[in-house]
Amino acid sequence: MQTEEILRQFALLAGLTPKEAQNYQALAELIQTETAGRVRPNTNLAANAQRLNMLCAAGLCCRYVLLKSAQGGGSVTLGDVSVHSAPQQEAEAARRLLQEYAAACADILADDGFVFEQVKV
Repeated sequence: MQTEEILRQFALLAGLTPKEAQNYQALAELIQTETAGRVRPNTNLAANAQRLNMLCAAGLCCRYVLLKSAQGGGSVTLGDVSVHSAPQQEAEAARRLLQEYAAACADILADDGFVFEQVKV
């Protein structure tokens, strides 16, 4: 995973200029560290770098929307889509985006603790 690539993809998702995206470098590095901690052992990081970078960019975009919502931001652009709605709707759209990228990386991410079990009585 590369911070510069994450920021480049984030800028595209959030509709920011590359210079504006640079303001979120510290947050990008935090998300990169969090994501690295979720990757399954023995995963070939080089072979999966593009997917992981996009997952980090989506995570950064989600946090960006949440930050903007907390600051009372009005509209947010995610890729080609501009969202002009209530902060709760913007946050939900960003979470769905993140879920889509997380699903695309499901085979290389460790389980998050959810288990299906059967109870016999």
